[in-house]
Amino acid sequence: GRSVTGTKVLSYNFMGETKDVTSYTDLLISVMEFLHFMDSEKTRELAMKHYKSPNGVKSLIDYDSSTMRSPKEIKDTGIFVETNRSADDIIAFLKLMFNEYGVAYDDFVFYIDSAVN
Repeated sequence: GRSVTGTKVLSYNFMGETKDVTSYTDLLISVMEFLHFMDSEKTRELAMKHYKSPNGVKSLIDYDSSTMRSPKEIKDTGIFVETNRSADDIIAFLKLMFNEYGVAYDDFVFYIDSAVN
């Protein structure tokens, strides 16, 4: 897909539910909380195996946040997500997550303010 660098994300619609967000980091955590709510077992499994992106060396989902630069907790889980990522990386990561959770990327739409530079 096209780059979202330099854009501001305003909201998203996921499986029919719309939520406002303030940033790509906020989008990342909000969607991860939604996915966790859908399948908490999957989230725990990803954290247990220190989930990394396909060519990554750093853990992106983990119970241990000590190796992360900007860890954010998935609400009340003790599971952390690395948020120190570019907007494009966050969108790519979410695509990987939808795949992990068995969700169609078509069920996800996000809205941006393209006037921001």
